[in-house]
Amino acid sequence: AVISQSGIPKLYTVYFLTFLAFSLFYAGLPLYASSILEWSASDLGIFLSYSSIIMFIAQGPILSRLTEKYNNQKLIIAGSVLLGIAFLLLSYQNIIILYASMTILSLGNGIMWPSFMALLAKSGDKQMQGAIQGYGSSMGSFASMIGLLVGGLLFEQIQVTVFIISGAIFLLIGLLMILKAPKKKPTLIADYN
Repeated sequence: AVISQSGIPKLYTVYFLTFLAFSLFYAGLPLYASSILEWSASDLGIFLSYSSIIMFIAQGPILSRLTEKYNNQKLIIAGSVLLGIAFLLLSYQNIIILYASMTILSLGNGIMWPSFMALLAKSGDKQMQGAIQGYGSSMGSFASMIGLLVGGLLFEQIQVTVFIISGAIFLLIGLLMILKAPKKKPTLIADYN
């Protein structure tokens, strides 16, 4: 079974939490922009376009240089921490801080997500990669559905605290990735040398 593959349960947990955190954000952002920041649709469009530009840069030249020096697990941890910080900063209603948070968020996402997908592709039995990726996508879709439904409701109740929850989820992801998988038992071959 896919879930019994080494390291897959932890990676599926990360997959689920990532989509959940982003869905909370995407559900709350338009409400935040219109009701609290009093932005127009074009203001929000500029904000999201800026994010796309930063992510393009992060996934291109920045990530290609980082992958030469660091493994996927370290990049996922670094990206998760950046995302956690970014979501915490989103609760401030200062335009400079908001754009700084979106810069950090886009960099974090541009580093974390491709590195995570690369790690997932290397995990488990090669013959089961199709199933591993398929179940992961299903898990992401399920998390998105929950996050979008809950995110809007939560924003009405706790407003920008929903972004703090998203930030905490990414810090949890970073912690999960720091926790190493149990080491395999050493073979007894060394005892005969």
